[in-house]
Amino acid sequence: MKTLSYILLYGVLATCGLASAEELTAPRGTSPQQVAYTNQHRELIDKWLQLTHGLVDAPARHFTRLERLTSDNLPPQQYRKSWYLLGRALYGRGEYEAAAVALARIGGRLPEDVRQDFTLLRAQVLMAQSDYERAAAVLGPLAGRRSGSPYAQYNLAVALLRAGHQSQAIDTLETLGSLPAGTVEAEALRDQANITLGYLYLERRKAKNAREALQRASLNGPYANHALLALGWVEWQARNPRLAQSAWTELLDGDPASPITQEALSGVPQALWRLESHTQARKKFDAAITAYQTQLSRLDDIIGVAREEAWLTMVLADASPDDLNARTVWQRMDHTALAPYLRALSEDPGLQQNLQHYLALLRLNNLTASPSRLQGAMAEHLGIVMSQPIDPGLERDLQRMRQQIPFHLARLRRNLREQALEVLARQRQQLRQYLVNAQYALARLLDELANKKS
Repeated sequence: MKTLSYILLYGVLATCGLASAEELTAPRGTSPQQVAYTNQHRELIDKWLQLTHGLVDAPARHFTRLERLTSDNLPPQQYRKSWYLLGRALYGRGEYEAAAVALARIGGRLPEDVRQDFTLLRAQVLMAQSDYERAAAVLGPLAGRRSGSPYAQYNLAVALLRAGHQSQAIDTLETLGSLPAGTVEAEALRDQANITLGYLYLERRKAKNAREALQRASLNGPYANHALLALGWVEWQARNPRLAQSAWTELLDGDPASPITQEALSGVPQALWRLESHTQARKKFDAAITAYQTQLSRLDDIIGVAREEAWLTMVLADASPDDLNARTVWQRMDHTALAPYLRALSEDPGLQQNLQHYLALLRLNNLTASPSRLQGAMAEHLGIVMSQPIDPGLERDLQRMRQQIPFHLARLRRNLREQALEVLARQRQQLRQYLVNAQYALARLLDELANKKS
């Protein structure tokens, strides 16, 4: 039977949305289990809530105390899994050094159900600390050859690339890019591998290899447009402007806020110019310039909206904290002025981490609204209830914690605003560069035509 410390440690994590509660959920039809409550368990709840929600500045300072609390009460496998979950939570918050310390505390063999995920997590922590050589060494045995995990293989290739081992990275990507896709996720990873290969071969001026890799990408997958854009550049480098123009033209009807569409807008007239279709090239340059100017004006309006901290509060209005996660927030934002740039915002790692932290704090605020709510969450997720009244000390701890939450929420809202503005500013800078390049190319084309007439 699980000890109370174990139940509370995992239960609070699960109820705050930081870990799965599947293995802890009580079987249907069973009555809640009565458990005793001690002062030690109050401290465990208090420390865990703080550690997993960033309410302390240096989580590592509390590791020794948390270790004593858990190792005194947990069997070795459960104890190690506790540290694994803590490391995962810290990695998700971007506290990579603290995550590395937590994972190093495990010191033994983990349960089978988390062993592979632990290896991936350890490698991700190393990569986040720019230790790519060690990350590649950790991922190597897990990636294996054709039987390896596709996710591990892709991460191994990234680690090898960043460590400067390009040839080994290409071999790994070739293995992954040639695998049959058994799931949607595996197909997406395979497509990413082939697109990465396409650009790597493009850098090496190996058009044939690049073309073969890109043609393996799915025509209906989420990365189909990325592959088509890259294929256009391969044909351009191979001096096949007609094929390049054909690939890029298919992208012109896409979302004008998409960097892929914006890049294709400048590529098509360049290819037409090389084909000496001057009239068509001039029209396409004019169309591209108009599109860039229109999108710049639209983007300036969107940046104005993003400067207001209230946008996040408006998005989350009338939503229950328990029903929110990053995916549902992006869905709710689909009806706001920020919608055209949701993809860019949702793919920014720093913004995504802070959003998840913000949502976890909202859930924590909801969970600690009263001791009875915390008890109710435990009973709902884990099928347990306290056999004694909530200790007054825990009630004071929860109240103190709630007093800190508004400050941290306000800080995270500011961070989210600044990060959103940084993402949009990068998009604006790229868009502005496309505009300047198109204007310059058009001017050169007009000069060339004028010289021919004279």
